Amino acid sequence: MKRKFINVAICGYVCALVIGFGCVAMQVRFFFPPLYFLTFDMYGGWSGYDCKMQIIGEGESGRYYVLSPGPWGPFNPYSERLSRQCYDQIFEYGHRLARPGIAHTKHEPILRIFVVEQEYPKKFNLPDAQYEAYYLKPKPDRIYSHLRMVLSPDGEMLQQSPTWLRYQDNVSVSDNPRLVAQATSARPFLWSAVQSPGAGGNSDDNAQSAALERAGSPVAE
Repeated sequence: MKRKFINVAICGYVCALVIGFGCVAMQVRFFFPPLYFLTFDMYGGWSGYDCKMQIIGEGESGRYYVLSPGPWGPFNPYSERLSRQCYDQIFEYGHRLARPGIAHTKHEPILRIFVVEQEYPKKFNLPDAQYEAYYLKPKPDRIYSHLRMVLSPDGEMLQQSPTWLRYQDNVSVSDNPRLVAQATSARPFLWSAVQSPGAGGNSDDNAQSAALERAGSPVAE
């Protein structure tokens, strides 16, 4: 009897794992906690990079202004390290976050608003003393700056590019001729966007992808 019970328990658990694997493979999602014991994608979407967001305005004189946080100071909901604008993970609300700084301060006319995405490896997301004590060397200042959007003062989209991680993913494909050929020949039957293999990714007429050149922008390579 005991052996029979063990066999039933093992078979039941294996069947549950097969069902969970099938849900992941077919992208069938059930939002309840016990499924996390049966699937394998709990941490699949976690990135190895941490990010910050900078919103910069360009005046008529060519001078650049930090537009967020607003004139009343930063708002740190959860940590003193990150201000409110850094919680916009897709970096798509730059104009709304820049609006208070433009409306409640005296400045020259603003010509363009730059939404800059800054990514840095989580390996370096440690205090300097702790990093130096563990690795026995100074912590490098390794930040990747990426121009996410260029906006007019009225919020009109002038230039747009994918997020830095998506941009790197597209670059890794476009640098491989075999993958470019496969991506071109295996386009989906249902149209959703212009499938253009390259660093810009999918784009349409209203959201042109930014090129590699960033002339005239405050983004430091």
